[in-house]
Amino acid sequence: MKKKLLTILLTLTLAITAVGCKVVDLPEQSQDADASQEESIPDEEEPLPDREEIPEETLSTLADHVVYSSDYIYYYNLYRSNMISQYGAYMDMTTFWDQEIDGQTVQQHLTNDTLNMVRESAVFYSTATKEGMKLSQEDRDGIHDEIQNVLETQFDNNEQEFLNAFALTPAQLSGMLERSKLVSEYVSKALEAVEVSEEEIAKFYQGNQDSLDFVTVRHILIDCTDEMTEEEQAAAKTKAEGILAQVQGGADIGKLAAEHSTDPGSKDNNGEYTFGKGKMVPEFEEWAFAAKTGEQGMVKTSYGYHIMEKMDHSDLEDVKDQIKETLRQEKFPQQYSHVYDQVDSPDWSLNQELLDKIIAAAVL
Repeated sequence: MKKKLLTILLTLTLAITAVGCKVVDLPEQSQDADASQEESIPDEEEPLPDREEIPEETLSTLADHVVYSSDYIYYYNLYRSNMISQYGAYMDMTTFWDQEIDGQTVQQHLTNDTLNMVRESAVFYSTATKEGMKLSQEDRDGIHDEIQNVLETQFDNNEQEFLNAFALTPAQLSGMLERSKLVSEYVSKALEAVEVSEEEIAKFYQGNQDSLDFVTVRHILIDCTDEMTEEEQAAAKTKAEGILAQVQGGADIGKLAAEHSTDPGSKDNNGEYTFGKGKMVPEFEEWAFAAKTGEQGMVKTSYGYHIMEKMDHSDLEDVKDQIKETLRQEKFPQQYSHVYDQVDSPDWSLNQELLDKIIAAAVL
């Protein structure tokens, strides 16, 4: 759970981008509206009622850690909207929320996971402020200006329409984003300070090399499938062998790919692919990972004959930064266990009436 919450925190606290995405997702008039006028037009749905503003209040506290209503409202609605987008096309959402997973309904998981996340954010926020961190005036102004731009350009300064879209007023959203950005900056700084040794990196690489390694090859595909006649298959093989001879004689495989390859995904890119294991058909992948850099050859797959040239094979240095980041995220909850102990504390207060009001309003 701790790793999951940290991932959510890192990926979602800089929410200005999400603000833009939310606005874009609002219903727009179809470009084909004129063309569709001749077709039968279904009855228009009743417009949703305007949202009622939920005042900025304290939802949950522990000592000097405070979760505000706007923190919960934003993330609860964001997660709920994402779940509807992901599952709504093929599931009945009216029954989806009542499905049970590990003894809790989906609705209960959503409610509790969001609460855990915003409590974690609240602890990090108060920790950051205690350590003297604060947003620059430039950052604060940037958040305010971005929200005002959205309000003016996409809602024509109509704050009720803004509230309908985000369930928050511009002022509430601004405050929530300021807190979120400070938390993000603090966590990023804290992660960078987590020490990872060269020995730890090497050990991780050795244990996960299959999933980390990648290769770069260039190839030319000559179609040869079971649907082709024997004569066509023989001609394809002869053509492939002739092109391989040219490559082995020093011809540029990239130029030959543009001229002869039938692979649309690479022929205009010098025939080049960079990939890890499990991404290509077995014969292609096996040759690519087994061959030495600079080696040339030919492989037969269900697609046909591939004239191959291996360009590069990754090593530890290529993925060291990726490994370091992974290990930092794994070690972070251990080094900041005092934070997570507070997040998991049973002593948090909770304004249940306010929480129920937020959840009830989310259906609008």
